[in-house]
Amino acid sequence: MKSIVVDNSYPLHPVTMFTLPRLANIVAQNERTLFTFLESNENGGLKKHFEVNGTWYYAYNLFDYFEPSFQEFNTDSSTGSTYFKYLRVQKKVGNSSTANDEFKLLKLLTLWDIANLNNIQKLNKEFMCFALNWELNNLNKIIKVLEGKKLIRYSLFNDNWEIFEGSSIDVNKKIEEVIQQGIAKQEKLELLTCNLESRFAYPKRYNDDKNMIRYATIYPVYASDLLSSRNKDSLGDIDSDMSIFYVIPDLEIEKIKEKISELSQVDNKNIYVLPHKKLNNIDEYLMKLASINKLLDDKYLLNEDAIIEEELLKIKENTLFAIKEIIKPITQFQKSYWYSDGEDLKIKSNLSLSEKLSIIMENVFDKTPVINNESFNRRNISKQQLKAAKEVVDAIINNTVDELKGPSKLIYASVVKNNKVNELNENIQITMLREELMKQTKLGKGDFTTLLDIFKNPPFGIREPNIPILLTSILKKEWKYLMFYHKDGSFINDIDGDILYERMLDKPYNYSFSYQSLDNKYKTTISLIDECFSSYLDEKDKSYHPAVRVNRMLSKWFRNLPKITQKTNKLSDKSLAFKQLIKKGQFEPDVALRKFYELELDLDTVELIKKENEQYCINHQNLIEATIYKLTSVYSFNELLEFVQNKNEVVKVDNKLYKVLLVSSEENWIDNLALELVGVKREDWSDATDEVFFKTINSLVESDNLKELKEEYYEVKIENNSLAIPKVDLSPKGETIYTNIKDDLELMARKLPKDEIKALLFKLLVDYYEENM
Repeated sequence: MKSIVVDNSYPLHPVTMFTLPRLANIVAQNERTLFTFLESNENGGLKKHFEVNGTWYYAYNLFDYFEPSFQEFNTDSSTGSTYFKYLRVQKKVGNSSTANDEFKLLKLLTLWDIANLNNIQKLNKEFMCFALNWELNNLNKIIKVLEGKKLIRYSLFNDNWEIFEGSSIDVNKKIEEVIQQGIAKQEKLELLTCNLESRFAYPKRYNDDKNMIRYATIYPVYASDLLSSRNKDSLGDIDSDMSIFYVIPDLEIEKIKEKISELSQVDNKNIYVLPHKKLNNIDEYLMKLASINKLLDDKYLLNEDAIIEEELLKIKENTLFAIKEIIKPITQFQKSYWYSDGEDLKIKSNLSLSEKLSIIMENVFDKTPVINNESFNRRNISKQQLKAAKEVVDAIINNTVDELKGPSKLIYASVVKNNKVNELNENIQITMLREELMKQTKLGKGDFTTLLDIFKNPPFGIREPNIPILLTSILKKEWKYLMFYHKDGSFINDIDGDILYERMLDKPYNYSFSYQSLDNKYKTTISLIDECFSSYLDEKDKSYHPAVRVNRMLSKWFRNLPKITQKTNKLSDKSLAFKQLIKKGQFEPDVALRKFYELELDLDTVELIKKENEQYCINHQNLIEATIYKLTSVYSFNELLEFVQNKNEVVKVDNKLYKVLLVSSEENWIDNLALELVGVKREDWSDATDEVFFKTINSLVESDNLKELKEEYYEVKIENNSLAIPKVDLSPKGETIYTNIKDDLELMARKLPKDEIKALLFKLLVDYYEENM
């Protein structure tokens, strides 16, 4: 049958017959169609070809006939792009002895691409020999010539030859130069990891049963690193449920097999995959890929030739394809060992791998509670879910879970309610989790990471977003006895959802905890403080440890005192000790409670301490008033004011005490004076500020020396009053103003009598003085 088709098609070559209708269909909108081709006398037409040559009409001949149609396509079209690429490369063929055959092959490749025939028939060497009627030796010769000129290349990815416009730079030499500089082993592994078709494997059945997503992360690793005790700890990811190591054999296979069999028994969460044979040339291709990437990042190199980037990308494509082919024994389950727990799992497909992973996960994480909320029961959650989770934690701590709504209510139901936490028929996994947590907390103290590890590690393997919710709900009855500290030893006063999620869960190594039940001997001390400071108790404080609750009450009372009271040491010894323990309680509430107990306080003593502190600010104000009255020998504000008003004007202007008193009232003169003399409001004073103030007051009263002041001031008497004008030298600017005013006065003298000018100057002096007192 084939013979009949070939014989009867003459002079059309069978490949031409195969190509012609598809090619004609591409340019069907043009005048050159299948029917015009058969009768055409134009260049490339069948009739003219046979009349001139009298032999077979090969596929490449079609190029000459259809070329005018190709020229009508735009360069941004598939046909136009392919044709114009041909035009660019054909200019580089030259006039060698093989030029004619080179054109034939380029035309065949171009037609094949335009007609999109690679999907039907690949242009392998055997087919090209038939299409061109060449011997294989001649085809290899022409291919070698065109490859040398960078006009064609073989695409491993597409498994066919294609026209390729190479750059003027020797790219292979550049690649080799980079390789010679050295490529780190870790860099090669990272490249291999990035180009794996899949980075994860999933235990589908297990995930369906638990309604969550567990997975095994895949890591390529060199056998030499795996067997090295120095590098072993750095392999894999501690956050991954399981690890699958693709072992690249850079040692003898049998030696690697023996070792990974042993390793797989050490940690049942690891699977080791080893090919039956060495992966030939894998290192060379990885180094080549790393070199190509470095060259693609070299902007100076890319600017040397407009085509070099495309050439590098084509070589990279082939290199990646070659790497994927080399590692197929591992990735495609072809010829490889899969070691787990000392045995070869004999994995043959993704399906069997998934089932084996499910079995392993069931053994490793057999105590994982079911949380029917797949969008929340995962490693990473959305911002909205995080916000809702914080609300749930706050509600559990503050006993307001009945007020939860929307997403927070759903999270609470799926994590806590559905597992019947703290109920009689509590989920068995939750009960076992509580037992482990209580074992750890009853040790008294520890790092916060130890609590997290119970949740995260086998046999529970709980996802992080669930941990704060389960921690607070499972330990709800014990929560008030748990105290958390920062690594610097400071107590964390207000544990809430935000702190648990944003700080403690994010950096658990920065935190520790202690478990402290309340000793009965402290109950009297606590009751005493409760009675005296009950107005400072918030309802939510009741959920805290008694030591914390007491300190929170006292801290609120202390913060409500004026700062002068908070800072001063001018109190009774018992008051000072009481204040110090309040401050200590902010960091060590348990220690503070013990110290309060040791003070052996009674109700009357606490009341006196409270009253002394609350009245200190008023008493301090009275002390200032009494001190100034004594220094000035007066008994009231009115007498003090009269005392100041009777002073010489020069003295009043110079003395800050007198100046403030003249512009103040009986209600505010002390506060005004305090701010003026030391620059700080009296309520915010420290003891040091207080001492400065009293020294200044003494100095101001004692410095009332009129004789000395008259040397510094001019005294202008006006009836019963005086004006004090400071004796200062005029600055250049002042001299200028003085000259200008003097000139103006001389001009005014022409229009005004001299007496009126004197009256004017006097009035200006008095008005300006009074306005700027």
